[in-house]
Amino acid sequence: MRPAQFSALAIIEQNPGLMQADLAKALAIEPPQVVPLLNKLEERALAVRVRCKPDKRSYGIFLSKSGET
Repeated sequence: MRPAQFSALAIIEQNPGLMQADLAKALAIEPPQVVPLLNKLEERALAVRVRCKPDKRSYGIFLSKSGET
């Protein structure tokens, strides 16, 4: 696992439902760089993106059961 992925998991763990833009700020990276990082975490079944009900264009990021362990 890459350091950025580990850092992302730690941030998501402390902020369940965090938006992608907020994760980018926390990691000090550009928002487009979050997409491939999250894609890798989802491929490894460590995190999931859930569509937000109020704003259907946004996704909250949560750890999966595997990501919590």
